[in-house]
Amino acid sequence: MAATSQDRVHLALAGLTYRGFYYWDWRILEDVHELEIRRTVADGLADDVIRRAIGDWTLVWGPATRRLGKDFDSSAMYVVERKGKRSELVVAVRGTNPIALSDWDEGDFKVAQQIEWPFAPPAEMAKVSFSTALGLSTLLRMASPEPSRLATVIESPLATVSRFVPGALAKLARGVPTVAADIARQLENAFAPARKAWEPIATQEAERSKRVLTALGSTQRHPPAIGWPPPQPPDRGAVTLVDFLRERARKEADPLDIVVTGHSKGGALAPTLALWLRETRAQWDAKDRARIGFHAFAGPTPGDGAFARRVAKELNGPCRRVVNSNDVVPHAWALADLAVLPKLYGGKLAWVAPITTAIQTQLKNHDYEHVPVATETFSGKLLGVADVAEMAHQHLDAYLEYVGLARQGVDTLKLFLG
Repeated sequence: MAATSQDRVHLALAGLTYRGFYYWDWRILEDVHELEIRRTVADGLADDVIRRAIGDWTLVWGPATRRLGKDFDSSAMYVVERKGKRSELVVAVRGTNPIALSDWDEGDFKVAQQIEWPFAPPAEMAKVSFSTALGLSTLLRMASPEPSRLATVIESPLATVSRFVPGALAKLARGVPTVAADIARQLENAFAPARKAWEPIATQEAERSKRVLTALGSTQRHPPAIGWPPPQPPDRGAVTLVDFLRERARKEADPLDIVVTGHSKGGALAPTLALWLRETRAQWDAKDRARIGFHAFAGPTPGDGAFARRVAKELNGPCRRVVNSNDVVPHAWALADLAVLPKLYGGKLAWVAPITTAIQTQLKNHDYEHVPVATETFSGKLLGVADVAEMAHQHLDAYLEYVGLARQGVDTLKLFLG
């Protein structure tokens, strides 16, 4: 197999979900924040460079966002339709917000606890990680509000500044490559003490590592609601994803063709949300005509083997994963994949061996597996830079280079900032 035009389209749409990730989510007037995110995603879809690369797509729902802690939003999702084809929909789900600490904590690393998939028969005992269940529950609760007149007035002057700042930052990063190099060096220096602290664990008892990871994986939250009916959004008048799809399925003469796409954490949530929509189709697709699939990039495992097999068995639309073997993230959380991590980058990640060993010990009975669907695997070209910079490149731009978006001028800065 090789990269396809659909890889380019869906990766770009997944990348645009990160637009506005740096907006502080005050939640004083919630629809102002949603308007800001909506505007910056719409700007991305209208951008000439991006349009030439992926074609014309129209924003038809969202973006909707939600936060876990008192910082930046942890989740974002929107729906687009291909221009002139109202039945062809892509649901794009954001990955981890890189500057939302609460998202890193609960959205990614709560994998020591698993939640039963409520639609599977007891004999299957399919399970997803707590982080996956929390992410899905969050997506189902999110709603796209109808902006108030006051919100529109407030957001209008913000738009001028918001359009200028990201573009200026992107130009600075591209025009002054030494800035990126300096940032990478600073990150590497900041990360060095943590690495040094972990190295001695290799010669210490495994129980100490296990205690560290037990604390990392523990949570005080109640199990997330991932069955039917979905959890109610805070604003009962706002439109959820299910509300939107129900209305679209009712009105369209043609069956809906839905692909859920996402990158990183979004790559784990894409098959999860797609399966949830398939399992609950009687509630929103009364005629049972919709085709539902997913397109996942750089994602960790969402759940155990039983869940992975259920995704592959139940979905009736095209399903595809794209994985860079030099990307750290897809190596989580299957035991065999975790074992490979210390060997990456020519052995430069050998220092993570104590961490991966401890994680394997903690997760040995969890049976995490990737979804067994068509998978395109490639090896991103190594830059030979500091570990942190290498990991970031392999997780982001390496994918854009592989599918051909970078050659068309669509890099990470273009998608994230403009």
